Amino acid sequence: MLGLQSAFSELQPDGEGLFQWLQQSLTEDEILAVAACDYGDQVEEHRAAIVKILDTRGVSELFDWVPREVLALTRWTNIEPSTATVAAISAHRQRLLATAALMSQLTLDPLDEDASESSLFGFVDSAMALRQQALALGLLGSVIQGLEAQVEKEAELARQNGDDEFEPADVTGREVAFLPLAILILDRSQDRRILSSATVRKAVSLGRTLDHPYADPGLPPPSSAFFHQREPGIRDAEWRSLIRAAVEREHELRDSGQQGLDAEASAAYLGWMELALATGKG
Repeated sequence: MLGLQSAFSELQPDGEGLFQWLQQSLTEDEILAVAACDYGDQVEEHRAAIVKILDTRGVSELFDWVPREVLALTRWTNIEPSTATVAAISAHRQRLLATAALMSQLTLDPLDEDASESSLFGFVDSAMALRQQALALGLLGSVIQGLEAQVEKEAELARQNGDDEFEPADVTGREVAFLPLAILILDRSQDRRILSSATVRKAVSLGRTLDHPYADPGLPPPSSAFFHQREPGIRDAEWRSLIRAAVEREHELRDSGQQGLDAEASAAYLGWMELALATGKG
């Protein structure tokens, strides 16, 4: 229904690998820091719930207040870019745990409000900082698989109820539109890329059909020569040039009052573009 799974057929869904890595990498103090971030309220309950996520290597049920609240708060952690101090790396591990768990909720509830683009942005940023892009891509592959199943289930219910106007957007949140760009950024930022240039073209085209903010103000159409480079894909210099042009145009639109996106979507778009720009390798 969404077309995500077929567009990213090269991804190998893995809902457990990243959580296994987190279980091995997080310290007891880091788990406790996440559990205590809600002013120390219900620390032990939050800690036990987080440990359960790590022990079971994933999310099997929708979160209650425990541990949703501390995961959502940790999701907002602001980490200085290009900082590799011990404290920053620790903060990235904590944020990756929180955002991975929240993103996994989409496989159970595609409209989950806490699995917003704010979770996805932090997820990508921390995965890149910790050099865990491959595991992050595996988790997103699993999320896509679950999303497609949930949307298909809702579509079938709509058909049974005689609803001929069902649209996937009716049962998915806006974060779904950011998934193609998140996957492209993760893949382009790792040394061994797995996505072909053909997949990149599909992703951009899909972004347009999902009403994708990043596909609106700056990216060229899928038919552009930019998206028809030979393997292994688009050259980094062209990627950076494109992203810079997209960011500049978005700023111009905002300054002139012609911006079509609302303020929240525009801010998210610019954040994603800056992150995409950082993935250029030379």
